[in-house]
Amino acid sequence: MVKNFVKLLVFTILIALSFAVYRYYPQLEVLNGYAARTACSCNFMIGRSLNDILSEDLSISPLNWASIHIDTIRKSATASVFGLNPKTAVYRNGLGCILLEGEDNYHVNYVLPVYHDTTQYAFIESKTSTINDSEISKLEQLAFDSGKITIDKKTRALLVLHNDTLALESYAKGINKSTKLLGWSMTKSVLNAMIGILSKQNKISIHQKALFPHWTDQRKEIEINDLLQMNSGLHWTEDYTTVSEATTMLFASGDMPQYVANMKMENQKWIYSSGSTNLLSGIMRTKFKSLSDYHSFPYTYLFGPLGMDQSLIESDEAGNYIASSYMYATARDWLRFGRLYLHDGMWQGKRVLPENWVKYPCQEVPGSNGKYGAHFWLNKNGVAFPDCPQDIYYADGYQGQYIIVVPSHNLVIVRLGLDDIDMNQLIKTVIDAVKN
Repeated sequence: MVKNFVKLLVFTILIALSFAVYRYYPQLEVLNGYAARTACSCNFMIGRSLNDILSEDLSISPLNWASIHIDTIRKSATASVFGLNPKTAVYRNGLGCILLEGEDNYHVNYVLPVYHDTTQYAFIESKTSTINDSEISKLEQLAFDSGKITIDKKTRALLVLHNDTLALESYAKGINKSTKLLGWSMTKSVLNAMIGILSKQNKISIHQKALFPHWTDQRKEIEINDLLQMNSGLHWTEDYTTVSEATTMLFASGDMPQYVANMKMENQKWIYSSGSTNLLSGIMRTKFKSLSDYHSFPYTYLFGPLGMDQSLIESDEAGNYIASSYMYATARDWLRFGRLYLHDGMWQGKRVLPENWVKYPCQEVPGSNGKYGAHFWLNKNGVAFPDCPQDIYYADGYQGQYIIVVPSHNLVIVRLGLDDIDMNQLIKTVIDAVKN
C-alpha cells in the first residue's frame, strides 16, 4: 500500500511539473533572454563582476531564478532556469551584446569609428554656486539610499545642469562618471534625434508613407510621423509580465523590424509601443547604402559632435539598432543629450537637429491625455509631475531612468537607477534649489 502511495505521489509530482513546464516554458525564453543579455552587457561592456550583476541587476524575482554561465573565451553569457530554454548573448565590439535567436545566423560585426573632429562640451563644474551644500545634501537624501548603496531607492546617478553649469553630480558606490548605464526606453528619444538628423539631411520625411512593399492594405497609409507619435494603429501589446508582442520582439526575435512589420492594423489610436520604435530603426536602415554606414550614423552625426564617446546602442541579431531599449551611456553623456534639446538642437554654435525640430516632440499626441509627444514624454497640465512646470518634456526608461528638460528654468536633470523614485518631489526640490 505504501508503494502504491509513493507511486501515486511521484506520478502526481511529474504531472504537476509537466504542466508547469508546458505553462511557463514560453515565458522562460523571455526571462532567460533578459538575463543573458543583461549579464553579457554588464560583464563584457561595463566590466561588472557576475556577483555584482546577480546581486543588483538580476536580483529581483523571477530574474534571480536564472543560472548564468559566462564564457570569457567566446565572450558570451548563457542563462537558463533548471537548464530549460537557455538563451545566449554574444559580445561584439562596437555593437555591445547580441541576443541570439538560436544559432548565430547573421554574424554581424562592426568597428566603432574613432572620433577625430568633435566639438565636445567641457562641463562647467560649480562648487559654490547654483545649488549650495545643504540643498545638495537634501537632494542626495531624496535620491540615494543611505551610504549611496543600492538597496531601496537604488539611484545610481543624479546630475543637474543649470544655466549650462554642472551644479550637481553624484553617484552610488561602485558607479562613476565613466560608467556606462543602460537608458532603457530613453533610447527612444535618441531615435527622435536620429530621425531629425536624417530629416535635416533630406534623407527622410516624417510624412513618408508606403513604408514596406508588403503593406498593400490600409497600413500603406501609415506615416513615419504616426510611428514617432505611436498612433499608427498597428496591433501591439506592451506587457512585460507575460509573453507579449513586446517581450517576443526583444527576447525571441532575431530581426525586430521584420517582426513588427508583420503586425496587422487594429485601431488608429495612441498606444505606447516599443515595436513602433524598432520599426523606425529598420526604416532608417534602408536609407543607407550599407549596414556599416547605418551603424556609423549615430556616432558620426550625434554622439561624435556631442562628445558622447562612451555611448553605444546594441543591435538585434540581424544588425538593427534596438532603438526602443538598449542604449548604454555615461550619466554625463545622457546629460549632453538633454542639453542638446534644451538648446533647440544647437551644440556649441553648430546646428545638429533641424531648426524648430525640438518643438515637434513637445506637441501633444491626440489621445495621450497630454503625456506624450513624438518619442518624448510631456507634462501637460501636470499629468506626470503635478508640482512641476508644464513645459517639462523628458526621456523616460524602465526602472526610473530620466532625462528631464525644464526650459523655463534652463535646467536638465538626469537620474539613473534600478528602481523608480518620487521624481515629482525630486524635480520640485531641484527647481526650488536653483531658484534660491
